[in-house]
Amino acid sequence: MNIASNKAESGQLGALVNAQILKSGSEYSAYGESNEEGLSVKEYIKFTVSGNITITYIVAVSANGQNYKLTYEGTLSKSAS
Repeated sequence: MNIASNKAESGQLGALVNAQILKSGSEYSAYGESNEEGLSVKEYIKFTVSGNITITYIVAVSANGQNYKLTYEGTLSKSAS
């Protein structure tokens, strides 16, 4: 994901394009939706910048009566090189 001018420029499936980045303390998040030709996509990302960076990414896709949801949670840590 790219961020510019406090907005997400892209997401894995495009629903975060132009989504406003919200900030609460050390937590940042963005949410977006898109609907095209029967395909509904919802994306949410949250990252916390305090010590190690924790990330939660959720994407939900619906099409033809089928619903799919993927959740990723992880931690980025800086190591001395």
